[in-house]
Amino acid sequence: MLQMEGIVYYATGTGPKVLKEIAEIAGSENRFFKISNYTNLENILSYLEKSIIGIKDAGTEIAFVLDGSSSISPWDFIMATGFIYDVIKKVWTKNFSYKFAVVQFGTDIRTELSLKENNDRLRALDKVKNIPQIYGDTMTTSALYHVLTDVFVPQKGSRDNGKKIIILLSDGQIGKDSKNLRDVLNMPQMEGIVRYAVGLGTDIAVEEMTEIAGSKDRFFKVSNFAELKNMMQPLEKNIIGIEGAGTEVAFVLDGSSNIMEKDFERAKDFIYNVMKNVWTTCVNCKFAVVQFGTDTRTELSLKENNNFLRALDKVKNIKHIYGDTRTTSALYHVLTDVFVPQYGLRENKKKIIILLSDGQMSGDTRNLSDVLNMPQMEGITRYAIGVGLDVLKNPQAVQEMTECKIAVVQYGRVIRKELCLKENNDLLRALYKVKHVKQIFGITKTTSVINHILTDVFVPQCGSRKNSKKIIILLSDVLVAPRNLKEVLRVLQMQGIVRYAIRVGPKVLNEQQATKEMTEIAGSKDRFFQISNYTDLENTVSSLENIINGMEEMELQTFCLP
Repeated sequence: MLQMEGIVYYATGTGPKVLKEIAEIAGSENRFFKISNYTNLENILSYLEKSIIGIKDAGTEIAFVLDGSSSISPWDFIMATGFIYDVIKKVWTKNFSYKFAVVQFGTDIRTELSLKENNDRLRALDKVKNIPQIYGDTMTTSALYHVLTDVFVPQKGSRDNGKKIIILLSDGQIGKDSKNLRDVLNMPQMEGIVRYAVGLGTDIAVEEMTEIAGSKDRFFKVSNFAELKNMMQPLEKNIIGIEGAGTEVAFVLDGSSNIMEKDFERAKDFIYNVMKNVWTTCVNCKFAVVQFGTDTRTELSLKENNNFLRALDKVKNIKHIYGDTRTTSALYHVLTDVFVPQYGLRENKKKIIILLSDGQMSGDTRNLSDVLNMPQMEGITRYAIGVGLDVLKNPQAVQEMTECKIAVVQYGRVIRKELCLKENNDLLRALYKVKHVKQIFGITKTTSVINHILTDVFVPQCGSRKNSKKIIILLSDVLVAPRNLKEVLRVLQMQGIVRYAIRVGPKVLNEQQATKEMTEIAGSKDRFFQISNYTDLENTVSSLENIINGMEEMELQTFCLP
């Protein structure tokens, strides 16, 4: 069933009899939540909202630099401020993590909206709409300098490590300005900032505007201010990085006789609150609710999301079905009657299924494993929230939730499997084995160990599972041994495996051949880390965790130790 492709699964298990089926539905320990009762459902609200919206904590900061000089007519100035207003409003309908500043330049340089003033969004938009024009000279360079020294600074609300964008709107030549354009563009503070320039009118200083943008691809020419509205879509796409952002979420609600009436009401409240909170920051996120018991019923379809208040009211007034716990049939129903175009499905959107259930499945003609293993399941992330006193004592359920498996292979004079995929069931024992790995010494057989992973680790008899995502992480500090590296990297078994290489040692930055080989092993410069000593390895832990946790379908990864 192709309908399952790209769907993300969450499962919420509620009650004292959460069994392995709930864990299996979630598909990952990171997406299985264990809660003692329905009252505590609210404790996972924040996590689910973040997973649905996908907001990055660092955020993005955009500074509009607006030409308010005398060369701009009052009518055109109003058109320009209206354009900025529309861009900010449109971006905020998709993601509130973006912050905006507006700087106007003319005789003076003035911050019309600071990053700190973004918390009250209605007031911020009102400020933009009512900016009075300065007039005077066109001091573009000083305005750019002002952004670096008075806007993108912590005391004015700027955040470290956030993506930063400057968008200049101007109509012509740079006028009397005490600052030199190239000096400002080459300031250290400008590093990493993405710049756009929108040239307005027929007499545009193309060379200067292109230099400000830093690339022809980021320089836009508009013949008059009235045509600014045509810039909305491409500029919005460049700012957000995706077009038509949105997520589709299907809640699968257990309405069987196992659920007490008061707990059913709490489950509905939980769904209501998730939807309400997500919609404050992501109006393009869509929700469906399917209840299951004796019957399976769509309580809210994706098509019914245009009226938020009506959709929330429908959720609040869902009637309890009762009967058997036909969880598998409900999941099947989502694929055939919810995530389909005729019921509002949008192509290429992230999809999530969140299951709320409290116990053993019963009275279901469909097989759970069959549904979860259908080809259409590819790309689906599943979450399970286990609610009940017994779930905390059920290690089997937790283990079955876990997709991520680790293997460790050491190489030197011999190649030795220190931890195999099959040994992941006992987590504490696996960690103990890794902690007590004994060094082999000898020569560096890097190419041979990569081949060993393909022939002796990522194979079914060693616990590898077909169709799982696979990662190889190599840690080494010397040159690769002579066996043909390119030949091993091109074998059929390597297809689809993501590789990372960490090269450690004081000479790492000076050995070009070793760097070239390690980059080749990684397959990309972005996946090659260079570290001067092993003490600094801990600095890469966070990056690797984000990489591994960010791969929702990933089940297998191998660390190779020299």
